Amino acid sequence: MALVSAGVLVFVVLAVLVLKRDHLQLPAAVQPNPAGAHPESGNFDFLRIPSVWMCFAFFFFYALILSIVQAFAPEAARQLHGMPLQLVATCLSVYMLCSAGGMVVGGFLAADPARCERVVALGLGFAAAVAVMLALFKLPGALVPVLFGVMGFATGTGAPSRDLIVKRATPAHASGRVYGVVYSGLDIGQALAPLIFGRLMDQQHYRGVFLGLALVQGVLIFTAFSVKKARRLSLAAA
Repeated sequence: MALVSAGVLVFVVLAVLVLKRDHLQLPAAVQPNPAGAHPESGNFDFLRIPSVWMCFAFFFFYALILSIVQAFAPEAARQLHGMPLQLVATCLSVYMLCSAGGMVVGGFLAADPARCERVVALGLGFAAAVAVMLALFKLPGALVPVLFGVMGFATGTGAPSRDLIVKRATPAHASGRVYGVVYSGLDIGQALAPLIFGRLMDQQHYRGVFLGLALVQGVLIFTAFSVKKARRLSLAAA
């Protein structure tokens, strides 16, 4: 029923887009280069821009976080904290709902693009602290879904800033190509996460799942600031 409902919803959205397509068309406009680089002459010249690959790495590690939370963290929490089985799925639901709420708040925080990296760092830093708490402390089972919600909200606040980081690193006339390369990091990260964290689950290293989650969140903070540094180098070179 869930699969059928999701499929029907897709066709509803498609119908709205077709019926209202005239309202969605925008006139073509020449946009200034947000990365400070000159327009690229070749279709693949943008691949030489370091900030593009830093954005790819950012989305790769972001996908690792999402995969860990979706596939492994709830069961690892059950094993560590004796959480009732019926609360396992609740952890993921609470995480996703709170993440959506965090995105709403994060949209207002991203009003100033200059602080995007700091918003991402604060949100992910707080989420990493929660992950370490889940790994190292013995907690009541009823408290675990609450902490998942806190972690989801903190992570969600950085989502709008995440997209602006990519936008600011994109050279003129290459948005589609850059987003295609950068967002492929999501699929690659989600493909590799089970090979690493599924192994930890098989070996019953449940604490390692949360410690690994915190580590990836820390690496993601470093990657966000590395994008900013790479963008500054591009501006200096231009």
